[in-house]
Amino acid sequence: MIRCLNCMNIFDEAFGVCPHCGFIPGSPPKEAYHLFPGTVLRNRYIVGTTVGFGGFGITYRAWDRTLDKMVAIKEYFPGGIANRIPGKKEVLVYSPKNMKEYQRGKEKFLNEARTVAKFNNHPNILDVYDFFEDNNTAYMIMDFLDGMSYKDYIRKKGGTDDVGTAVNVTLCVLDALKTVHKAGILHRDINPSNI
Repeated sequence: MIRCLNCMNIFDEAFGVCPHCGFIPGSPPKEAYHLFPGTVLRNRYIVGTTVGFGGFGITYRAWDRTLDKMVAIKEYFPGGIANRIPGKKEVLVYSPKNMKEYQRGKEKFLNEARTVAKFNNHPNILDVYDFFEDNNTAYMIMDFLDGMSYKDYIRKKGGTDDVGTAVNVTLCVLDALKTVHKAGILHRDINPSNI
């Protein structure tokens, strides 16, 4: 029996493919610079497949061996100044002239994790369980929310949403933003795909 590195369910490896989600063990990551599914961080977190990635980071599904549950791992990975050798954990900075910017961004990432962890139990903010530096980068361990983004929800409904739901979603987002803004955090990437 093995754990699927996509849906995190247990299945008989004799199947050769996860019967729950169709993931094939040993599949490479979406992008060569992403961590390979099966990578272990801190001898605790088993990295799974990529959930999403953007200009400043990569988010993965993962299994927390201590809490015995699926979590999300956000990795600090600023596009344009960082890269990694496929199959390796270590993050490389393209040029020494970018090192100061990279280090400053990593410190902001860790400070954000430290601050957001103070809001655990807020109904509209993900809980942060852990954060740490390793492999010349930083990681934030958070709740994994299974579902669809608001962008996908709107697309599924034909490109529009009813006013009541739109107002409710907006008020929930504003409630979370009000809390984090009071702590000096600016989100900078509020959009339907992040809700």
